[in-house]
Amino acid sequence: MMNIDSLTIHLCAVVREDLVGQERLYVALEAQEQAVLGHDPDALEKATILVADQLEASALRATKRARLVQTFADHFGVAGGTVTLGSIAARLGESGQNLSELRLELRDLAERVLAKNRRVSALISMHRNVTNEILESVLADGEGNPIHERGVLLDAEA
Repeated sequence: MMNIDSLTIHLCAVVREDLVGQERLYVALEAQEQAVLGHDPDALEKATILVADQLEASALRATKRARLVQTFADHFGVAGGTVTLGSIAARLGESGQNLSELRLELRDLAERVLAKNRRVSALISMHRNVTNEILESVLADGEGNPIHERGVLLDAEA
């Protein structure tokens, strides 16, 4: 088993990986936002794939981080669910200063990613609503009844 200093160095490295990953996710979300605003379906598809890739990588990093946090919890003799990066840094005192700074950086970046994700989600929702309104007005019957209130005739032999 690693000593506490080695564990701290390892945890800081994992948090740095998280920072890089969150920055990549932010860039992918920005690309997604620009694709929506620019009405560019090809760019949107590429950006969406990038976002999905970053989310998958984020899940892998979270698993790695959770294992390390559990190791710290075991070392401190507390339940794993009660340990956070902040509480680890606090328990480490002076040697946890770097971890504390990285934690704050990660928190700030995660807040930026969340805000960007909400903006992209709102833009996509707005576009979906506008598209639905256009379809409703174009495809409404002669009496103005929306498309979803009418039945659809299908050729079962087709």
